[in-house]
Amino acid sequence: ARWKQLAARVPKDPEVWVGLAQVDRWSGRAEDARTSLRKALEANPAHSDAREQMRWVRADLAGTVEPTALALWDSDGNHTSVFGMSASVRPVSRTRLSIGTSYRNATLGTLEGSARTVRGSLRVAPVGWLTAVGEVGSVALADRGGTPNSHSMIIAGGRATIQPWSGFSIGGSFVRRPFDETAQLIRSGIELRSLAAEGEVRLPSRFSLAGGYDRTRFVGGSVPNERRAGSTSIRWTPSRRWSVAASGRSVHFDASPHDGYFSPARYRHGELGGRWSLGRDLGWAFTAEAGVGVQEVRFAGPSDRSGTQRVGGTVSYRPSPGSEISASYQFSNVAGVAAGLVSASSLYHASVVSVAARVIW
Repeated sequence: ARWKQLAARVPKDPEVWVGLAQVDRWSGRAEDARTSLRKALEANPAHSDAREQMRWVRADLAGTVEPTALALWDSDGNHTSVFGMSASVRPVSRTRLSIGTSYRNATLGTLEGSARTVRGSLRVAPVGWLTAVGEVGSVALADRGGTPNSHSMIIAGGRATIQPWSGFSIGGSFVRRPFDETAQLIRSGIELRSLAAEGEVRLPSRFSLAGGYDRTRFVGGSVPNERRAGSTSIRWTPSRRWSVAASGRSVHFDASPHDGYFSPARYRHGELGGRWSLGRDLGWAFTAEAGVGVQEVRFAGPSDRSGTQRVGGTVSYRPSPGSEISASYQFSNVAGVAAGLVSASSLYHASVVSVAARVIW
């Protein structure tokens, strides 16, 4: 709001328009940023910051192609590899149309399954304070362990986010999709139907507070099930290079079936973590994350408590605005979707390696 007031007061000052363009771009409003930069260049065609920012805004508005590859393994014996390819364009102003496909192969002992996914999404931002996304797709699941079996399931979802004023946003979403992260889950043939809400507010002194809640039905498997989960976090970001956060989440399941997913009667986790980055907008960059915490798990009996650790890093190279290649590694012993029965003495852990690229056209 301050930059808009300044632009109305001194419309011939290019510095003001560049400042407003930065705010618009960081908020995801690339079209608005382009309009502000055009006004800055009208006032001063040789303005170097305006010309440089215009390169980035044009990259934000360009079409993209993004190949990805991921490998996951954990101490329960799950091995999963995922290969994907997606492309996106802006067919009209304030929209982005994306299509993508992926192939997942998962093994667990003698079990083996695969999931071939095709999906499309449309993102619309008709006004600066509203963003809506819709998605549809299909997944072909194949269980190749024991007696071969295959079937298809649909993907459908939507999300809306509003930002009534600067520094505050609230959103809601619904999702219907197969639960296909591991070989045992592919065999179980479970469908997830989820409703979620979340919000974030920027506080003074570079603090931000976020929270969310979701309710998910598990359709299929040995018994019907439902999960209710809530989370909250507070983050302090003194600079663009590093930040620290304290977070907590609580999860409750109605039942604890043996269908291949982590479903305690109650799960709680609290963590203190940090993020650090090094590098500039172009060239090489490095980001590291780490966290330590405590998790509490309860099934039918008394609760078990154990410490948790999480560490990860990403190396990336950006040769030009909008283009990037990256590689990352993450390790965690926090209970997750594929974890078995976790107790205080459990040594469950999981590792993920991924590579990705983005090219604009």
